[in-house]
Amino acid sequence: MSLLQYVPGAGGSGGVQVTPNKTDRGDQFQIRVDHSINEKQKLAIYYYFDDDNTLDPFAKFQASGATTGNFPGVYTTRTQQINTTHTWTIGSTSVNEARFSYFREGQLKFDTPTRTGSIQSSCGTGAASAFCFTGTSDTPLITDGGTPLGTNADYGIHTGLPTSAEGVPFIDVGGGFTIGNNFNGQLPQTGNTYQFSDNFSKIIGSHSLKFGGDVRYQMFDQLLYFDVNGDMQFLSSTSSPVGNDLGYSDAYPDYFLGLANSYFQGSAQHELVRSTSLYLFAQDSWKIKPNVTLNYGIRWEMNTPLTDIGKKVQTFRPGETSSIYPCTLPTTSPLYVAGSVTNCDQAGVTPVGLVFPGDKDVPSALTNTYYKGFAPRLGLAWSPGWKDGLLGKLAGGPGKTSVSMGYGIFYNP
Repeated sequence: MSLLQYVPGAGGSGGVQVTPNKTDRGDQFQIRVDHSINEKQKLAIYYYFDDDNTLDPFAKFQASGATTGNFPGVYTTRTQQINTTHTWTIGSTSVNEARFSYFREGQLKFDTPTRTGSIQSSCGTGAASAFCFTGTSDTPLITDGGTPLGTNADYGIHTGLPTSAEGVPFIDVGGGFTIGNNFNGQLPQTGNTYQFSDNFSKIIGSHSLKFGGDVRYQMFDQLLYFDVNGDMQFLSSTSSPVGNDLGYSDAYPDYFLGLANSYFQGSAQHELVRSTSLYLFAQDSWKIKPNVTLNYGIRWEMNTPLTDIGKKVQTFRPGETSSIYPCTLPTTSPLYVAGSVTNCDQAGVTPVGLVFPGDKDVPSALTNTYYKGFAPRLGLAWSPGWKDGLLGKLAGGPGKTSVSMGYGIFYNP
C-alpha cells in the first residue's frame, strides 16, 4: 500500500489527469581558424561543439518507463570534434596533406533517473519500512510446496551499488499502473575516435601519383545498470498460475497481497570496446592521350575486430570446454553424490562449447584480424574525338561526350 504514494490520485475518487513537463535544451557553436605559415605551408583548425540536455518525464527508452510520468529520465549528450589540417606545397609538382581528427560523443547521463535512493527507503518511514524489500515479512514465507523459508536478508533486494544508483523497484500492475525507474536502466557512455591521415601527391610527366595512409583508434565505454532495482509484474487473468492467483479478472488483489507473477533483477556491467583500423593506398592517373585517361591503384585495409578489454564476452566452439572458467560441482549442490557424482561431467552439466577469451584458440575479440584486405581499383575515361558523320552527331563533337568504366574490390569492416 505504501507504494501507492507514487500513483497520482491514489486513495481518492474519480479520475486524475496529469500532464508532466518535458524539457529540451540544445547549445551549439563552431570555430575555424586558417593560418598561412609561409607561402608554401597552410594550417587549418576546426572545432565543433554540440550540447543537448533532455528531461523525459516518462523515460521512454525502449518503452520501459513508468506510465505515471513522475519517474523521469535525463539524457545529456555532448558532441565535440576537432580537425587539424596541414598542407605543404613541395616544389611545383608535389603536395603533402596531413590531417589529425578527434571526435568524442559523451552521454554521461542516458536515461539517468532523477528519483533515486536506497531500495529499502521506497516505502517511506511508516510501519511498512521494516518490510520494504528487506527480506523480512509480517507473514511467514513459504515455498510453492508450503515449506517454511524463515527470515533471511538475502530474500530482500540488494544491488551492491551506492544509493545514488538505486531507486523504487519497477512495479507493473497489468491493466493498471506502472511505477519505478525505467527497468532497462541508465547507461552512461562515451565514444572517442582518434584519426591521423597523410596524403602525398606528385606529378611526373603524364602521371599523377598519389600515396597515403589512414590510421584510426576507436574507444567505446559504457556502464549499463540493467534492471538493478528489480522488476515485479502482477498480471490480470483468471487462469492460474499464469494469471491472478485468486481468480480475479484484474491484478489488484495480487498486488495488495504482494503476490507477483514474476520477478527479475539484473546487474551493472561495464562494456569497454576497442578497435584499430589501418588503411594504405597507392594510385596513378595516367593520361595516355589527351582524350584517354587510365586510373589504377590498390588499397589495403585492416580492421581489428571489436574487442571488449574487460573480456566480458563468450562464444561457442563445439566440443571445447573452458579452462578459464572450468565447471565445478560444489558439495552443497543437490546434484552432488559422494563417491559417484563429484564433478560436472558426472552430473551432466558441463557447458561443452561455451568458451571465453584466453581459452585455447580464442582471441580477445573472439575472432582473428583479417590481413588480406587488398582492394585493387581500375578505371578508364575516354572522350571520343569524332567530328563528322553520324558518330560526330551522336557525340556532339570533340570534348562533348565522356565514356567511363571502372572496377574495384571493396570491404565492409
